[in-house]
This record gives sequence, structure tokens and C-alpha cells, in this order.
Amino acid sequence: MPIKNSRIKPIETNYRGCRFRSRTEARRAVFFRALNLPYEYEKEGFDLAGTWYLPDFYLPTLACGPGYPLGAWLEVKGVQPSDDELEKCGLLAAGTEKIVLLMAGAPTSDETPVMYKFHHTEAGVRPYGPAELIYFVCYEPLRSNKGITHQTIRYAANIARSERFGT
Repeated sequence: MPIKNSRIKPIETNYRGCRFRSRTEARRAVFFRALNLPYEYEKEGFDLAGTWYLPDFYLPTLACGPGYPLGAWLEVKGVQPSDDELEKCGLLAAGTEKIVLLMAGAPTSDETPVMYKFHHTEAGVRPYGPAELIYFVCYEPLRSNKGITHQTIRYAANIARSERFGT
């Protein structure tokens, strides 16, 4: 369960030649690698109405359901997101017209973290979450197309949680 309003400084972590800004981000990278899910870390920055924003991950092959473009942004937080962080995710969804997921905490064996989903519609940005439904919406296509099951997700989460990063 993510911590609320923590003032603990994140630990920069190296994993497979990449320096992540936090251990939580590095654990997500381990999770994606265990699932053979391609990711790009800090791919591109954006100016969101005068605020510079650099999303943590871009998942180019993530399919979030029929009618959504392939690919999604993923923001990782070690703690529950603030209203400002939620607003930035909404602006990113509107500006890129891509799904934006925000997850709090490291991968868990049941993979039902606090998770928010934002997507752009003609009526504006529509936020969802936190809800377990989001997990199923975004991972269902992967389970059918890439052989990802609840069992492989639990396996990947356990790998991510047990990774011992070097200093």
C-alpha cells in the first residue's frame, strides 16, 4: 500500500545500464522486462500549459482496448499522487491523445495497485480510478496477444519485488 504524504527522498537506482530516479521506477522496469513488455524510460518531455513534464515510461505496445491508440504513458509514484500530479496526467492525456496510467507503489503479487487512467475524448479528458477494472482493461489485450496471464503477472511482480539492485 502506498504511503501518503511521505517526505522520504527516493533512492536513485541503476538497472541494466539505466539510472532510474527511484527504486519504485526500477522495480517497474524489472516487472516490464519479466513480462517481455517493451518500455522506454523518460522518452520525451512536454510543456503542459507552462509546466515542464517528463513522464516516467512509454509503453509502445500496450493496448488498452478497442478504439484506443496503441501505446500508453505510465507515471510511477512511490506515494499516493497529489491533485497536482493527477492534473498533469490529465494534461498529458489531452496533449498527446494517448492513454496515461499513474500507478502508486511497487508491483504487487496480485497487481492491484492504486492506479489511475486518463484518456482523451472529444468531450475532454476522462479520468478513471483508482479501480481494479483499469488493470483488466489495460492488460486484457496483452493476455490474449502475448500470453500474459494472471500467473505471469504474479510471477513478474515477484521478480520485481525480489530484485536486489547493486549500488
